Amino acid sequence: MPAEHSRSILGVAGEAMAQAADLIRVEFRLARAELAEKIGSLRTGAAFVVAGAVFLIGALFLLLQWAVVALVEAGLSAAMATFMVAMASCLIGLVLILAGRQKLDPSAVLPERTLNQIARDGAMAKEKLL
Repeated sequence: MPAEHSRSILGVAGEAMAQAADLIRVEFRLARAELAEKIGSLRTGAAFVVAGAVFLIGALFLLLQWAVVALVEAGLSAAMATFMVAMASCLIGLVLILAGRQKLDPSAVLPERTLNQIARDGAMAKEKLL
């Protein structure tokens, strides 16, 4: 009887290990799928940003020209008006770049749902084996 009991325990442990291995394989496939989804979303977002930037660059150039002309008509020399508009543009550009760099955090691409699920599955597997 003890031999049968030990075999059944070994069988159950072996089956649990096989199921854990299958679960890990499924979780890795899920992680890959989630990463692919997020990368696809990032690509789409980047394409929209680039397309929008192309139009905005043209519009910005025209607005900066308008600002220079307005300053010249207000009495400033063309050189001083151009310098003032260029410096203001540089300042705004630097602020935008610094703000944008904070949003480009690599952790935004992590498959959070899958990592959470793997942690839960690991805890459950430990609980079942112990």
